[in-house]
Amino acid sequence: MVKTRMWRDTWVRTLDREGKLLWCYILTNEHTHICGFYELPEEDILLHTGLTENQLESSWKQLTGKAFYINGWVCIKNYAKHQNVAKNARVQKSIEQALENDVPDAVLEKANQLFLNNNNTNIKSEGEREPMDRVSIGYPSTSQQKGKKEISTEKEKDVDKSSLKWLEDIPQEDIDDLIEKYWWSASVIKDKAEDLALYCRSKGKKYKDYRALLINALKKDYPKEKATAAGKYDGV
Repeated sequence: MVKTRMWRDTWVRTLDREGKLLWCYILTNEHTHICGFYELPEEDILLHTGLTENQLESSWKQLTGKAFYINGWVCIKNYAKHQNVAKNARVQKSIEQALENDVPDAVLEKANQLFLNNNNTNIKSEGEREPMDRVSIGYPSTSQQKGKKEISTEKEKDVDKSSLKWLEDIPQEDIDDLIEKYWWSASVIKDKAEDLALYCRSKGKKYKDYRALLINALKKDYPKEKATAAGKYDGV
């Protein structure tokens, strides 16, 4: 699922109609993977979007810097970043396995070059692939994960779920708990929490348990049977 705030994004507003269509399509089609790299025939893109070959070529150019189409593979920068993988070992493992075993070396190397503006130091001279630069594709590095955890520790302590403040700024440990127990991504959880918080503020509504309110709302809007093939509702 695409973030509800996407349409307010300054970059998205610069896209023309075909560019917006392609951007939404590569974020939501059934082939998407949480690592941000997945194989997709050009014929499928043309069929599903209704774009002509010239329109598709023009649209890919508009997405330069955000996404690329390399040898039949869609490569989306920062896709994993929006899935809250920093503290979820299971999701991290899934991403690492996909990048290591499923995505061709040539695609990873080319994507790394493009995302780093051709300043890639991760390709060995003899042609062997070294580990993909996690930062370049939006996957948090080990140091980033550790730093984020240390910074957020104090903030996450003793937050009362009966307070609206919990809904406005959900502790990371609660987000991780929801991801583990249910089928939503961090972006979906945060977007829904923001919507509910704004509703409660504007209407003066108060609840005894804002966590329960959030879970019920998410179950209603994003039922399990409609979850993506990747196992989570996701968004960028």
